[in-house]
Amino acid sequence: MTLARPDHTPAPTSRHPHPLVPRPTGPARALPGPPLPVGGRWRLRAEDPALAEVARTVHTLLAPHLGTRLLPLGDEDGATALGDDGGTRDLTLALRADEGPYGPVARGVSPAGLDVPADESYRLTADATGLHCRATTPEGLFRAAASALQFLATAAHSPGQTLPAQEFTDAPHFAWRGLLIDPARGFLRPAEVRQLIDLAALYKLNVVHLHLTDNEGWRIELPGLPRLTAGEAPFYTADEYGELQRYAAARFVTLVPEIDLPGHCAALRAAVPGLPAAPCPEGLAGRFPFVPPLDLADPGTRALVEEIFAGVCALTEGPYVHIGADEAVGMTGESFAVAVRALRAAVRAHGKRPLGWQESSRAGITPDDLAQFWVDVPMMELPGSQEELEARPELLRHGWTLELAQAMGRFFAPADGDLGRILAGGGEGAALPAVPPLSRPRLRHRDRSALAGGRRRPPRLPLLPAPRRGLHGGMGTAHARRAARADRGGGGHRLR
Repeated sequence: MTLARPDHTPAPTSRHPHPLVPRPTGPARALPGPPLPVGGRWRLRAEDPALAEVARTVHTLLAPHLGTRLLPLGDEDGATALGDDGGTRDLTLALRADEGPYGPVARGVSPAGLDVPADESYRLTADATGLHCRATTPEGLFRAAASALQFLATAAHSPGQTLPAQEFTDAPHFAWRGLLIDPARGFLRPAEVRQLIDLAALYKLNVVHLHLTDNEGWRIELPGLPRLTAGEAPFYTADEYGELQRYAAARFVTLVPEIDLPGHCAALRAAVPGLPAAPCPEGLAGRFPFVPPLDLADPGTRALVEEIFAGVCALTEGPYVHIGADEAVGMTGESFAVAVRALRAAVRAHGKRPLGWQESSRAGITPDDLAQFWVDVPMMELPGSQEELEARPELLRHGWTLELAQAMGRFFAPADGDLGRILAGGGEGAALPAVPPLSRPRLRHRDRSALAGGRRRPPRLPLLPAPRRGLHGGMGTAHARRAARADRGGGGHRLR
């Protein structure tokens, strides 16, 4: 955006000079008047008492960045206190149902389970008195406050910095904007999950997808099934899971739990020995190492899985539960279809809507089904000859052979038709942009101590940047995901 002219007359409409993430959809319009000094004290004001909870959450998110320059909520005496620029500025939150919406309705599935996605559009104005947020809904105001916080957090450490008088409108393109985190492979303490929820909210993401089970561990307590979390491996208690959901909801973020079946089930098998294996395709058994997927045609296994999903659904406040259904290596197509249908039915029986990875579309799909895409082109272009394999050192480092590469190529080949299957069945799909992942240490499949609930703890999340470093690094454009590989480590941002 062009700065205001010296005489404070408006400059022409132009682009944003500040790298807000994501970039606002509406152009910035310069306003008459002096610029806004970012230094000094700041006071948060909500014009409507109904916004008290939103104001408390915004204040909590602002505090690490502004420190003592942020007045306590309700501190009107601070209005006359002088900051280092000679005054106190306001960050105001105001509902204006008669003005909006400030942009088109977002496309796609509502994380809140609404027939029409909530209005998250807003208008943000900067003038000499402060930053002023207007929206038709509390959710929209929270998104506006996230933009205001990005302005303040990144400018607060540059003495004397000002913002030109300006205003712009913004609205999300997509209704579902998600971040997948993977505590199953590398456990995250509740405090670390809260940090990630905060960061997701500050970048206007509204879904945190928790990959809670995998070969490496079972991370959710189900009160009726204590053997799933027996031993010393870490997990979230039912109370911790509930608290995380409430923490996220205060930031207009929906938590979506994933119980990844019928494959990825080594931790479940360790907790419940003797579960039958699904029928294996002819000629595959014994050729490659894989954890045998569950056989959901077996009455005992199906009863256990139904009990698991009954427990997860009972603990989950949001409308969605993810069934996994990816990488079910070592089961026939017919057995896989039986399993996916059983998993979907187990979720629907308790009033939740099932999600699944794109492979779930191969079991048939209906307009009520939602599939998430994660297989990218490099995964479908695995080496077909020894020469091609030798040109892929990243595969050789992990012990790939030509036979394995060819087998995995055949396994991923059907992914090319998943989108067509979903559209033909009237279902909905979530597209994943192929951009760099958020990287962090995680357990590998070979760490058998985790599979058996042993004493070894997964690696901790490296410390996130302190708030004083600002918000413009880290998550980049907020559309990152984990690099998709044959031993896929969960995921990153998921964009609907």
